[in-house]
Amino acid sequence: MKTYFATFIPGLSEAIKEALLKDCPKIEILKFFESSILFKSEDEYQHVVSLPYINNVFLVANHLHFDRNKKAGSIAKELLKDAQFKQFIPNTKNVSFRIMIQKGADLIHIPREFSGKIIDKITQQTGFVFAPLKASVEYWFLIRNEGLAILGIKLTNLIRRSPGDNQQGKLQPEIANILNFLSEPHKDDVYLDPFAGYGSLAKDRILFNPYKHIYLSDIEKPLVERLRKLNSDKVTVQLSDALHLDYLKDKSVNKVVTDPPWGVYEMKNVRFEKFYKAMLNEMQRVVKTNGIIIILTARFKEFEKALLQTTLHLFKKYSTLVNGKKATIYKLTSV
Repeated sequence: MKTYFATFIPGLSEAIKEALLKDCPKIEILKFFESSILFKSEDEYQHVVSLPYINNVFLVANHLHFDRNKKAGSIAKELLKDAQFKQFIPNTKNVSFRIMIQKGADLIHIPREFSGKIIDKITQQTGFVFAPLKASVEYWFLIRNEGLAILGIKLTNLIRRSPGDNQQGKLQPEIANILNFLSEPHKDDVYLDPFAGYGSLAKDRILFNPYKHIYLSDIEKPLVERLRKLNSDKVTVQLSDALHLDYLKDKSVNKVVTDPPWGVYEMKNVRFEKFYKAMLNEMQRVVKTNGIIIILTARFKEFEKALLQTTLHLFKKYSTLVNGKKATIYKLTSV
């Protein structure tokens, strides 16, 4: 079995663990933290890197627990001592590499004497060429605040995943995927995103999970025109106000996954408690009994006040960070 270290969006460890056990059933979890996991798996690294809710993945050459008073240099030397690099990639001279050391969130300088020892060991075991300015492979020494140190190759540099666009308000692919996962996807789902925007949630649902039909709507015409390029008989796109979903009949959908406005880039003068109450009332109208609603928002105070004025049931909530901003994911059920 190979050993992997992976990072993910903080606050979602419970959901990530559930998703990981589903996608990689033959794994052994060694350590689980708030935003990272160390595990063994029979899966090849291509599969692990492809998991859409993971940020970064490292194939581990060595790991250890350390005394927090120990200096970074001593920890790095101990990691290197028993590290085995041959397991990673077939021996070839066409691969270049560089070395990175990170303590907590900070990159630190590598003394020349020690870097020479690292370079020699990697070169001898792999045949790779040290080329820090044109490296195709990165070896990372990660000295984590949790007291865990990792030495491994960064796999997310080897397999390029499609980067997300950087438009303001657009969801990260990792958070879009976990929001959909929390909705308990099923092949018979009639799915709704009434604040579809750039379509991050819908695209993830189409790519990774089965469904019967998807309804998408937004109040902005340019975004709706863009969504219509999805071009599928199983996807309906409408120009519509999320507070008045007139194109949907009562109890016509069973899953809602959405990211309504936070008032950061838009709607800055809106009374959000009133807005959320109207939004939830309309969702309650269109969602079938026992249907699931997943909502991401940073306006948790206003949202929770509005929620108390409905008959929707709060099943669970998750506190997380989205682009460095505190946010909450709510899982509701219609009763």
